[in-house]
Amino acid sequence: MKEILIELSKKQEELNMSDYTFSKKLGIPRTTWRAIRSGKRKIGVKTLQIILNTYPEMAILFVNKSNNSSKLGLLGTIKRMVTRNGNSRSKKELMPQM
Repeated sequence: MKEILIELSKKQEELNMSDYTFSKKLGIPRTTWRAIRSGKRKIGVKTLQIILNTYPEMAILFVNKSNNSSKLGLLGTIKRMVTRNGNSRSKKELMPQM
């Protein structure tokens, strides 16, 4: 999840947006965005879905993970998060259409 946080922070900087404006664009409360950015809160499944709906190009971060120790990379992490939360939606349903 670190990669998506880095990319979101870059995106916010590129767009020259305040935390309030950027969080509004993401569709999450400013306090949530600040807590995620500062590391006080992890990105949950719902927040991740909102982020990928807003910035579908970030889905590539979950597919191109080349860490051999985890063949599924971040996609596997999403699957585990969803499974833990009792949601039976498939990976395809979670990923935005490109």
